[in-house]
Amino acid sequence: MQLARAYLEGTDIFAEVASSRKGVIVDPRGDSGFVVVRNGRELIRSKPLQHYFDCPLQFGAFPEFVEATDTADMADLYNIALRPGDIIVAGTDGLWDNCYLTEILTLLPKEASGAQAAADAIAATARKHASDAEYASPYTREALSQGLDLPWWDKLLGMSFKGGKLHLKQLTGGKMDDITVLVSVVDAVDQPVALGPGDGLADSESPDPQ
Repeated sequence: MQLARAYLEGTDIFAEVASSRKGVIVDPRGDSGFVVVRNGRELIRSKPLQHYFDCPLQFGAFPEFVEATDTADMADLYNIALRPGDIIVAGTDGLWDNCYLTEILTLLPKEASGAQAAADAIAATARKHASDAEYASPYTREALSQGLDLPWWDKLLGMSFKGGKLHLKQLTGGKMDDITVLVSVVDAVDQPVALGPGDGLADSESPDPQ
């Protein structure tokens, strides 16, 4: 069995690949996540694990000073049956807070040899959006849906006229955060995979993300 881990301060991306190569077991934590793409479309996408908006589950950035409040058994477990050509994109919250899936799909490789270039392009796109104060990012859209917005004086100072109507300034912008992207392309499987519900999610302790 192969084990791969990537750590950043306050961040944990974890994936365990079975030696049979028939599928992948993914154990994401916090607001890092992954998506599996088949034939250019989303097959399954993990849900961010948060106590509340912008407060993800984590082991603790500085365990010598702050006691960890979250544990590994709080993570969702996905057991996904894969096919040749499937693409897995895993990333820290700096990716998902700044890039929409529709944009990520346009940057995916056509073959395995393009995985590194795709990861670089996706990370660069996320970094560009993160520093754009006017970008309507996934992060700010979620903040607005949670009732968070600019103070009234900022809304008034930033107001504009468009189409003969007055528009108050609204919360926009990307989120400056750690950006780590991993793109993997399934090259082959040893034998045909018996697919479970969802045509790829063979077994999961988490419901299908919408």
